[in-house]
Amino acid sequence: MGTYIVQADLKAVLSDDDLLQLTDDAGVGEVDATVLAGVIARSEGEFHGYAAKRYATPVDVTGDATLAATIRGRLLDLVAYYLRGRRPGMPQEVRDRYTDAQRWLRDLADGKVTLGVAPEPAANQSAGNTILSGGETRQMTHDKMKGL
Repeated sequence: MGTYIVQADLKAVLSDDDLLQLTDDAGVGEVDATVLAGVIARSEGEFHGYAAKRYATPVDVTGDATLAATIRGRLLDLVAYYLRGRRPGMPQEVRDRYTDAQRWLRDLADGKVTLGVAPEPAANQSAGNTILSGGETRQMTHDKMKGL
């Protein structure tokens, strides 16, 4: 379903009844896979937005169970928050876990926490340090504009 998490992983943060209630907008008695995929994609996209500041994304978790579990845990907190936000009555624990996940993402982007792998900044990151100079001579100057 996602790069880092699948529907079965959600059992760690949501019961089957909760998952059904939070996704079944049509009232057909089944988890809406489209709604779920959208929330997972949103959460993973948010992770990539922060992680891409220091790492190539998607992050390769192959062969690193600890890294996979770390990312999965934070993403599950985001998914639970976004799913719960679709209905009234957000539990404080879900809100707190979301706040912690957001703090972790900001710290990840700022380099205060790491993924335990060598950072690989995106290729376009160095473009921010480029200084451009030169160009055509100004056609309109203060002297040329005097009297207008």
